[in-house]
Amino acid sequence: MEHVLEQTARRLPERLALVVGEDSRTWSALEQEVADFAAGLAARGVRAGECVALALDNSIEACVAILGCLRLGAVFVCLNPTIKEDKLRALLEHSTAVAFITDVPHLELMQGGRGYMPNLCVVVGADAAADTLGYGELLETDGGSRPVALASSAPAELAAIIYTSGTTGQPKGVMHSRGSLASVSAKIGTYLEVRSSDVILSVLPLSFGYGLTQLLVAVQTGACLVLERRMGYPAAFLGQIARRGVTIVPVVPTISAMLLRLNLTKFDLGSLRVITSAGAHLPAEQARRWRAALPEIHLYNMYGQTECIRASYLHPLDADDHPGTIGRGLAGQEWGLIQADGRPAAVGEVGELVLASDHMMLGYWEDPERTARVLRSNPLPEGAYSRAVYTGDLFRSDGEGYLSFVARRDDMLNSRGELVSPREVEDVIAEFPGISEVAVYGSPDEVLGTAIWASVVVDVSRAPSEAEVMRHCAAHLEDHMIPSGLEFRDDLPRTPNGKIARAELSRAREAMR
Repeated sequence: MEHVLEQTARRLPERLALVVGEDSRTWSALEQEVADFAAGLAARGVRAGECVALALDNSIEACVAILGCLRLGAVFVCLNPTIKEDKLRALLEHSTAVAFITDVPHLELMQGGRGYMPNLCVVVGADAAADTLGYGELLETDGGSRPVALASSAPAELAAIIYTSGTTGQPKGVMHSRGSLASVSAKIGTYLEVRSSDVILSVLPLSFGYGLTQLLVAVQTGACLVLERRMGYPAAFLGQIARRGVTIVPVVPTISAMLLRLNLTKFDLGSLRVITSAGAHLPAEQARRWRAALPEIHLYNMYGQTECIRASYLHPLDADDHPGTIGRGLAGQEWGLIQADGRPAAVGEVGELVLASDHMMLGYWEDPERTARVLRSNPLPEGAYSRAVYTGDLFRSDGEGYLSFVARRDDMLNSRGELVSPREVEDVIAEFPGISEVAVYGSPDEVLGTAIWASVVVDVSRAPSEAEVMRHCAAHLEDHMIPSGLEFRDDLPRTPNGKIARAELSRAREAMR
């Protein structure tokens, strides 16, 4: 990626590269700042292969830090900007970071406390306090000679640690190589047909694999990346499309649901040509509503995990023939559905998705046992890669290789002695008019084993009653899949990456017993 940035800066020196609020950088200015950042780190003793942690909101400085680490050969460790003190200290120590790039709010979390703190702390947006270095000071560091792009850097070298906890469990440090990041961003840019004339508007955090790839794809293609820090006002977000001439908007289903609550006809969306969805299952009803509201726009439903970043996508031209699927695998990727006994799943059978590619993770940082459970000997017939990622996600495949998500293996519910996919129940409930969002989860029950519950967010202008929704469920679901009850909420709890936190809903339901 460090070579690609230099090439893009030479090709499009005065074209806008990054926009955050009223601040911006051209490609030539960005490349210069990245080089100065890398020189500053090197002058302060940071070496190739060492970890540099980042806790920053979406910002130009965060992008510079990521690209500067790649230029130097250091390993960037992106932490979610909403991280709290205990977890921040724990992940700084776990990553063995030698430098910490942060802002005043995160620095204040650390002051006065005990625990691990890197020797070098660079602060963005304020004068440096004691024992810290200002971002501007770092850029002005006289390092003698500026480090050049590492021509000898190997694709297999560690480039990034992305911490993820998914919807449950302790955070995992997913390791990606330089080659992995370059490969997956090139593939995404190719199938989305991203051009240097495109403008990408993203509110996804750079600590999220889906958010990170927006930056990497922009570097690969020369597209302009417009970053927002928060989805505070959906109407203001849509207003940016006309203001900036936005052509591509990546969303997660929760953001999609927020935008669909608005009257889209009131906004000038004429420049928009692509919407992508990833990070969680996109309900078929949401996809239908986007296509009905904006028929000229290409909607890409995509699937990935932090462990492989991107695994499949449904091309818009295939959406009518294969509704509700997440498409087929990326070019050059091996995949298969494997049953619990190791046999390949037949067409229509449920199996765990297993992937092998040049953009899968190297493993989990400092966690060989977890790595061995997920990254195993490749069982796929092509066999071009020695190891494969066992995703833990259950799918069905049709005769043409289009994949339909069933559930996370750990999310399957056992109710009345039968397995239930929360996603299948959610899809049925989401079809009912007036339902904006839905989450289905389980709660222990002495009779049923697991009682199925649904929490929903409704459109207040046409809110259905509980009885109406339950009748709809009874008409479309098998008896053991019908929820025991329905809960109306103003919103649903989220993980830091915007996914619905079903475990939190389940715990709250159990506490009410």
